[in-house]
Formats: sequence, C-alpha cells, structure tokens
Amino acid sequence: MRAILCTILAGLLAAASLPVVAQDGGGGEEKKSDVFTPPDAAKNPPPESTPPPVVVVPTGYPVSEVERPLVLPRMTLEPDAAFFINFISGQGDNIIGLLLGASMGIVDKLEAGFHMPLAMSPEFKAGELVFHGAYDLTSLVNVPNLMLAGRANLAVATSDHFRGMGSGAFGTDFGLLFQGLTKYKFAQMFAMFATVGLGFTGGPGGFAFELDLGPIVNPMEALAIELHFGIRKLAKDGFPTLIPLYVQAQYTIGRDLDAFVRFGFPDLNHAGSDSIILMVGAAYRISL
Repeated sequence: MRAILCTILAGLLAAASLPVVAQDGGGGEEKKSDVFTPPDAAKNPPPESTPPPVVVVPTGYPVSEVERPLVLPRMTLEPDAAFFINFISGQGDNIIGLLLGASMGIVDKLEAGFHMPLAMSPEFKAGELVFHGAYDLTSLVNVPNLMLAGRANLAVATSDHFRGMGSGAFGTDFGLLFQGLTKYKFAQMFAMFATVGLGFTGGPGGFAFELDLGPIVNPMEALAIELHFGIRKLAKDGFPTLIPLYVQAQYTIGRDLDAFVRFGFPDLNHAGSDSIILMVGAAYRISL
C-alpha cells in the first residue's frame, strides 16, 4: 500500500511541474501561459513615426502689394486702363481723358510695355507714347526683404499739346530716362519704395531727373494704400521744378484684377493746389 501511495504522489508532483496548457473557449488552439508578454508593451504600443512637416510654397502672383516683385512673371500679360480728370484752376475746360497701356513679362525677370494718355475733352489729343523695359536685379543683392530692378523709359511726343503725364515725359519731343527701382519690406503689412531716374530730353533738350518715393501699407491682403511724393526736374531755362504728390488705393479682386483710385497734385510747387488729378482704373493679369 505504501508503495502505491508513493507512486501516486510522485505522479502528482511530476504533473505539477509540467507547463499549464489552456484551451480557448471554442476548443481551438492551445496557448501556453508561460510565454512572457511585457505588460507595458501590451498596454502602450510603440508610437508611430511622425511624418515630416509639409511646407506649402505659395504659387502664382502675390495678392499683397508688399510681396509683389518689381517686374511681372514670365509670360504674364497685364493690360490696364484708367479714366482721369485733371482739374486746372483758372481754365474754363478741365482735361478729361484715358490712360491706356499694357505690360508683359517676356522671360524670367524681364518686362516690357507701353502707355499712352488720350485726352477726350476739351478736344481729342494724344499725349506722349511711353515705352518701357525693366529687369529684376534682386538676385544681385544678398539683402533679405529688399527688391531691386532697373528700368528704361522712352517717351515720344505725338502732339504739340497735352504732354508730361508719363515717367520720363517732360513735354519735349522725346525723353530717355534710366531708373533704379527698389522696395524694402519692413513687415508683413508695410514696405517703402523709391524710384530714382536720370536721363535727357530732346527738342529742345536738357538733363532730366526724377524721384518718387513713399510707403506701402497693406491693412488687409487685397487692399494696398500708397503715398507718392517726388521731384521732377528738367535742367533747362524756363522749366520749373515739379513736386508731385498723390495717394493711391488699390483693391485686388480674384487675385488677377486690380482696381485702383488715385488722387493728388501734379505739382505742389508754384501753383500747387491749382491743378488736381483724379484717376480711376483697373489692371488685369493674364498668364499665357
């Protein structure tokens, strides 16, 4: 009897030392309980790798005037038209007319265009036909937020009267003006611009100088307000020094249409407030 009990006890001890095998509720595969599973790994799986941030680069022509380059992009056509009234004190008839023109980005950094004023009252006359070409020089200066361009204006008179509206147009038979254009962005909503021009005119001729500078404020992306103050001087006898001053408000509609209003004085010097100009116009950009 003692031998039988010893045999049974030895069998129970051997069974207790074997790994416990459990079956799932459906009688499927057996699972061993001695497989080690780290508790933290089961409760907190390793985080997935975070993808790198996506940088969205703006495309197209900027809406904000502060951000816009000084020349049009490649293969971009921009026709423009404006209606203006020039109120002249002491004269019975004011000048009413149109300013028509177009500019185009020929290749990268290169722009060309023309503008011509047409008077409709008191009689129909054409002003100087002004051709221009501009090249972006920003890549030559390694200054953040600074834009730079060079520009040449050729003004050719088309009538004996109604002259002097275009840049480089001084009321002579022709004028050639070389300009340096710059714009510096101080903040997202504020920039300063300046244009300096040197050249000459003919018939009778003289040395020509122009300066135009002022601030650009973008209170909202589509709205820009500019203040222009400058000097126009032709170094010949009898030609006065002109000091123009005007303010321009521009609103961009649908990214490609600019509507603007300009109001100011062609000359603050001498009979400054006796001549006032009001201009309303629009420009539309077309990518070809």
